[in-house]
Amino acid sequence: MHELPVEHVTSDGHTGIPGNRAIWVGIFAELTEFTLMFLVYFFARINHPQAFHEGPQKLSLAAGTANTVIMLTSSYFVARAVLAIRRDCSGIALRWLIAAFVAGAGYPVVKALEIRWNIGHGVVGGGDVFQMSYYYLTFNHLVHVSWGLLGLVWIMFRTGFGGYSADNHTTITMAWWHSPATGMPRT
Repeated sequence: MHELPVEHVTSDGHTGIPGNRAIWVGIFAELTEFTLMFLVYFFARINHPQAFHEGPQKLSLAAGTANTVIMLTSSYFVARAVLAIRRDCSGIALRWLIAAFVAGAGYPVVKALEIRWNIGHGVVGGGDVFQMSYYYLTFNHLVHVSWGLLGLVWIMFRTGFGGYSADNHTTITMAWWHSPATGMPRT
């Protein structure tokens, strides 16, 4: 079993937590946001069990499945980019990052089609408590994915201009902190 290092040795020999403070502030903000979103969801579900039993049956299983596959695929591509940069193969890493962006860009497209389908089938934001919770969570996640795509553009830009190497790639790993990339062993 591979264990992640607790400390990171910087290029000047100092040890510390990997990444910079801004990344950790962002991660803390996301953890707080997602904790609050899940609390809203669970509170609503506990108080309105019938709506949460019937509600998911009204949603598009195909759209949910497609977006799950898109997010997993995009994260896998980022993980491959991290592995490539660890081997000092920035050109290969950039191709994986472009693939990750293209795959991830499918999420807002599928989400727009899903919302259109939902509205056509009476699943509207002003409906029951399940529908309101669903739209609250799904729009927050859409914003989260959109910020992730913008971050990915920055990482692609830096990768294309030699901003990362086998010795300096923490930003790629930290920026996509919730992907499988952070747990992949060095090869």
